[in-house]
Parts: sequence; C-alpha cells; structure tokens
Amino acid sequence: ARVDSVDGSVEFVKFLVTEVNRAYRTPKAAILDSYIAATCVGCQDLRADIADVERLSQHAVSDTWSVTFCFPNTWSPRAATTVLRIHQMRVDFVDSQGRKVDDMVEGDFEYFLTLTYDSGWRVSRWQKT
Repeated sequence: ARVDSVDGSVEFVKFLVTEVNRAYRTPKAAILDSYIAATCVGCQDLRADIADVERLSQHAVSDTWSVTFCFPNTWSPRAATTVLRIHQMRVDFVDSQGRKVDDMVEGDFEYFLTLTYDSGWRVSRWQKT
C-alpha cells in the first residue's frame, strides 16, 4: 500500500477503507489525517462525519464498509486514480453507555478517488460517481 505503483495505489485504497472503519469504531477522525489531503473535497466531508460521531461520544459497533471492488483507472509516477465500490452495512451507533442512538443505512456506493504520491499515497479528491 506504500509503493508507487498501480497495485500499490489499489492496495492503499483498500487499506484506507479499513482505516475508515477503524475511525468510526474508535471514534477518531484524526486517524484519516495522514491519508487524506486537507483540501480534498469529499474526504473532508467523511472526516467531518466521523468528527461529529467523536464529538457526541458515539461509535459504530462494527465495520461500516466493505470493499466490493477497487480497480485502477489511471496511473503514472506519483499520481493515480481508482474506482472504489463499497457496500455500506447497516450498523448501529451507540453512546458511551452502549445505548443505540443511530444507525447507518445499508447501501452500495461507487467513488472515484484521485491519489498523489509523496513518500506514501494520499487522497486528493474523493467523488461519488
């Protein structure tokens, strides 16, 4: 996931999904900071959602996303684009006392991610297709 290659870009995106799951379960929005650009449209919306969960002292009880597929769209040294399809599970969110306060709806979503490489991959744009 840290290699500047076609396979490295795909593995990075799959790894990022595991980090999104961890950020919702923990909850800690800062988990994503080293993987997303501060100017990334889409990334910051996701980070803000996790930050809201964190601020409310809530967390997901299990993983929210699973990768349906991820494949490269383009690659050149230090830059890549990938197509990511995820299945979002119906997952409960609980408060610090373990009481259900919300849930995430189930669905399938597809995204187009623009990546840049500088001693590791980072998402510079995350858009829904």
